Amino acid sequence: MQERHYRIGQLTLQPHRLLMADAAPVVLGRKALELVTVLAEAEGGLVTKDELMAAVWPEVTVEENALQVHIAALRKVMGEEATRLVTVRSLGYRLVVDDDLPATAPHCASRSKVAVLPFANLTGNAALDYLGDGLAEELINTLSHSPDLRVASRTSCFAYKGHDGNICHIARELGVGTIIEGSVRKAEDTIRITAQLIDAATGFHLWSENFDRRNSDFLALEDELASVIVTVLKAQLDR
Repeated sequence: MQERHYRIGQLTLQPHRLLMADAAPVVLGRKALELVTVLAEAEGGLVTKDELMAAVWPEVTVEENALQVHIAALRKVMGEEATRLVTVRSLGYRLVVDDDLPATAPHCASRSKVAVLPFANLTGNAALDYLGDGLAEELINTLSHSPDLRVASRTSCFAYKGHDGNICHIARELGVGTIIEGSVRKAEDTIRITAQLIDAATGFHLWSENFDRRNSDFLALEDELASVIVTVLKAQLDR
């Protein structure tokens, strides 16, 4: 099977091996090469600082400034293409490869690139945060098994827990075309889950549904919700 190469403007990356400008190799340190490989393989998605350090310095504890030094070195050798290496607030970085370039819209990542945000806990009881987190984790796990979808990592998604920002802006930072979010409410022994599928390019809802279940049925509800959302997502992609 032929190894995939990534185009980064005028640069071409052979993962873990070589970064080239035109037909000439770029002089790049091993760690910087590993960094650009991890970022390219995310295909425009956000890679958090923790994920980068774990991938490039496995089983070694390093300071964050070591990451910043190598990112700076990478930007320097990228020249005019350095603007493609985007810093995402205090979360991490994303690399805009050619397949992820905007066309006419500010953000046009494929809908098959999905991020699941932690479901908001609206019960008034902070001890029940695990319900919304558990739903998001189950959805990430289930969606990740679909060959038609690319799902942002748990670490990237959970960085936006409790967000009050613009969904389109969050999607742009994560490099995804679809956002899944929702909320958890509770009344006596009944839990209500509201789930929403949002088009990241417009901010409009593609689908929304309420699910009411007794407390004891929560795990079954996680499975049901994950199955429903996979079906809805695939129907949207088929259109």
